[in-house]
Amino acid sequence: MLSTTSPAAGGSPVGERPQRRTSIRLQQYDYGQLGAYFVTVCAHRRRSIFGQVDEGQVILTELGRLVSRLWRNIPRHHLDVQLDEFAVMPDHLHGLLVIEFDRRGTIYRAPTKEGFSRPVPGSIPTVLRTFKGAVTREWRRSIGNPSYRVWQRGYYEHIIRSEQELDSVRRYIRTNPIRWRLRSK
Repeated sequence: MLSTTSPAAGGSPVGERPQRRTSIRLQQYDYGQLGAYFVTVCAHRRRSIFGQVDEGQVILTELGRLVSRLWRNIPRHHLDVQLDEFAVMPDHLHGLLVIEFDRRGTIYRAPTKEGFSRPVPGSIPTVLRTFKGAVTREWRRSIGNPSYRVWQRGYYEHIIRSEQELDSVRRYIRTNPIRWRLRSK
């Protein structure tokens, strides 16, 4: 039987069940606890839809400006989450999210493990899910295309474990536009 989708393109051959995605998250880690998290969220198919880099500066598109505005709004919707350094790049966003208030042990924090239909308020997965959803909804509405895909599935995250590491990640984010130019040469 001929396949209508390619496993290399993320599909499964007709008649076969799709492969289950495995999580890259630390299995026993509570992503709602106090701490700093370095996250990267990529555009669908890594398309350069958020802007372009010119002379080491990112020039954002209308969509890139929307991404930046809604990223800055995260603390309005997630009161325990503060923003640190972030950069919207042509095909991804790097950001440092800081969970400042640890509510573990209270009734509000009872479920600490994310699960399907069980979001944990203020956790990194919930923050990123709502951010990505808000950008997608607003962009689709503005362009009149209800099926436009802004984001790649999932995201990458790294738990910051020291002040030295935090400073290093801040530098990495700030210098990302300069390195973008160098990688193009």
